Amino acid sequence: MPSLLEVADALILAGEMDEALDALSQHLAENQNDEDARRLRVRLLLSLQRGKDALAELDRLPAPDQRLRAQAYALMGDKVRAIEMREQLLQANADETPEQIELLLRDLYQRGESDKALGMLADLSKTWRWLGWSGDFFALRADYAIAAEHYCSALDMLKEQESNALLEAQKAYLLLKRADVYRRLRQFAEADADYRAAEAIIPTDPMIPFNRGLLIFEQGDGASLRRALPLCRDALDHAPEALREYMRNTLLDEPRYHLLAQALLS
Repeated sequence: MPSLLEVADALILAGEMDEALDALSQHLAENQNDEDARRLRVRLLLSLQRGKDALAELDRLPAPDQRLRAQAYALMGDKVRAIEMREQLLQANADETPEQIELLLRDLYQRGESDKALGMLADLSKTWRWLGWSGDFFALRADYAIAAEHYCSALDMLKEQESNALLEAQKAYLLLKRADVYRRLRQFAEADADYRAAEAIIPTDPMIPFNRGLLIFEQGDGASLRRALPLCRDALDHAPEALREYMRNTLLDEPRYHLLAQALLS
């Protein structure tokens, strides 16, 4: 007869998470000191979106597991504690994986804590990934010229990597971010060149022609409206509904796009 742990493993493989949780609970009732089984139960609780129960289970472990605790706090919407846990992990473990560091950076970005993030990034190696993140945080605090410099450095380093589909996508996202800061700096030619380069990599993204249309319109010459209209109209026609709504809101919420919005949406 299979043990309760073997039953739990089989149920997890079958995607029967609630039943696996019951089997683990029975096993732990008889083997309270089985730390591996308890951690597995925590992961199952997290996968079932039961953050409070996962925290209670973590309290039963003799040694703290800050990584799982950070996940539980994040699941419960307690970003402050999640960030504290991840910062402690980063300080205690210099070899934290890039994915774990990025979780912390995302939390900090959502909270607008650019100074804290930039201080942390200053201690990391200067790879294209962390240079790109530095650009994000400088842009977040409106230091657009410095953000552009970091995006330039990130793109230069990315060129040195052996190309693959994933890195090409990363290159496109960095180009789009640099295009945005160039637009804010009113370096319109540089911004358009970046939009075009990104579009060559991801030609099906309707936000790129939409942003190119906005960029043309912002230049305000006599033909700007006429040149911007087909790009923005085509983007609206090909965007999924949620993205189309975002585009409409952009046009309607920004007074500078009033004339363009009238021509497109009336």
